[in-house]
Amino acid sequence: GIRARAILVAVHFAPRFRFPAMLARLATSIMCCMMVISAGSDLVTPTGPESLPPAGSAAAYLPWWWCQAKHWPWWLCQPKPSPRCDRAPLVCEGVARALGAGENGNLPNGALTMDRFNEVWLPRSIQQAPVRQAVSGDDFGIVVQLDNTTTFMGLVQGEAEIASLNAVRRAFAGENFAYFELLNGSWLSAGDNGDGELGLGFSSDDLIMVPRLVQGLEGLEVRQAALGDEHAIFVLTNGSVIGVGDNTDGELGLNSSQDQTVPVRLPVEGVQFAAAGEDFSLLVLEDGTVLVAGENNDGQLGLGPEAGTQDVRVFMPIPGLPRHVIAAAAGDDFSLFLTDDGYVYGAGENDDGELGLPGTESRASPVQIPIENVRQIEAGDDFSVFVMCDGTVFATGENSNGQLGIGSFEDQFEPVQIPYLENVRCADVGPDSEHVYYLSEAGSDTYTTEVEGEATEEQEDQEEGQRGDAKSLHGAILFP
Repeated sequence: GIRARAILVAVHFAPRFRFPAMLARLATSIMCCMMVISAGSDLVTPTGPESLPPAGSAAAYLPWWWCQAKHWPWWLCQPKPSPRCDRAPLVCEGVARALGAGENGNLPNGALTMDRFNEVWLPRSIQQAPVRQAVSGDDFGIVVQLDNTTTFMGLVQGEAEIASLNAVRRAFAGENFAYFELLNGSWLSAGDNGDGELGLGFSSDDLIMVPRLVQGLEGLEVRQAALGDEHAIFVLTNGSVIGVGDNTDGELGLNSSQDQTVPVRLPVEGVQFAAAGEDFSLLVLEDGTVLVAGENNDGQLGLGPEAGTQDVRVFMPIPGLPRHVIAAAAGDDFSLFLTDDGYVYGAGENDDGELGLPGTESRASPVQIPIENVRQIEAGDDFSVFVMCDGTVFATGENSNGQLGIGSFEDQFEPVQIPYLENVRCADVGPDSEHVYYLSEAGSDTYTTEVEGEATEEQEDQEEGQRGDAKSLHGAILFP
């Protein structure tokens, strides 16, 4: 039909052209125009399933708009291109300014930012000098300085602090414990060890505040680590995975409920990214599929309503997720999934708007969140953070401690932009954390304020005062 007519038209005009190359270009142009016209006509009269190409055909080489015009499933064509967006680093690190928002603590040694307020509802600086990394635990944070030393902020439990270290390459934080990769390749751990999450070969109710060597990680090349409430996942450069700690709900995918006090290899290969939440784990494979295991009481594993709410003790693939997932985030009882074209899907609890979806009911299957052009996702204790391709940041969910950084304590039930926060490279949020850290390009203009006070019953008056200060600053320089 269309192709034949295009060829006849090209042949008819052939004598008018002296060079065969010009004839070829003309024929190609006419054929492309005819295909577009044909596709446009199909929008008026949709084709049915009987018009789908046969299995194993060359349809996968067609452009994205062809499947859209033909009303074919999206996976039969090439993916729709998206604006260029460099992917956020696997580990949030780099020479940058560090800011924090949310629960802050009111003890002299308990503050997570330079302030001593109980809550910080607009992103504020952690320190004046640039940092290499800032990671968030439950009620504490760890900063890796440019000289590879660490600074501990906040408290693990009671009044306990993890001792500072030297020669640290990267740090990772769970609910009440942390891991440190040293420049020589060794790994240390410290904090709570009630379920063996420190990988030291034993469990103990006593806190370990001086980091100890983790023998089970010696000699391993770790690409990325994900620390949950009481378990840890380590993704190796060869795609294999190591797990340790709490396994009561099957979060290690070992088909048992026995905790692991030393790092053990998990029965999965080809993994490029991991996320650890409150008693569940998410593994993103190199082919873009996602495997899940652990607690599923709110549908956070995204396995659908037919899976029920029982624990899953072996890693299972999520049905219904689009292809090419590149990252995941695991929060309290919900999950986020980021695709390579910048779209985000969510599953699990939504009581406080953490999924950014209408209503407050949980979602047992992944649902697309109304946000796009996202380069990084982070999930905390009932709130979500989205770092955009342009360096701005959006957030949604619980905001009782100002963790959304929007200048108020009101929960949000759809993603809203954090004011004055720009040029953000990446963010870090713990799965049970009520605060968040941001790394912003060093020397960039980022909002800060000098409001004094904290959340009290006079919260309304204080909110009004902070709004006034925010209007007067209009994006002041972070620090001179």
